[in-house]
Amino acid sequence: MRAKANKKFAENFKTIREKLFLSCPEMGVFLNVTTQQIYKYESGETRISMNHIHKICQEFGLTYDVFFDSPQLVPTEADLCAKILSLSDYVHRKRILKSIHALVE
Repeated sequence: MRAKANKKFAENFKTIREKLFLSCPEMGVFLNVTTQQIYKYESGETRISMNHIHKICQEFGLTYDVFFDSPQLVPTEADLCAKILSLSDYVHRKRILKSIHALVE
């Protein structure tokens, strides 16, 4: 049962990262871990710390349950826009906005 829960959590983590339009290297930079560590989180090989889960939730306006239940529950577009614009890290904010502009052009 525990292995099944860990696998589901790992799958949800990957889905959430993808829905936030972050690559593995970008998520690694955000969490201050290696890209390899992100792959390990997503494969279920290692567990992510609650500190990292908290950081993701705080930065992107998510609730903890998206990691444990169905990750279809993501912030609204307005929530995401507000979060992007409030990012204190200029480089991350600029990179995200540049990606959005490329998608709508």
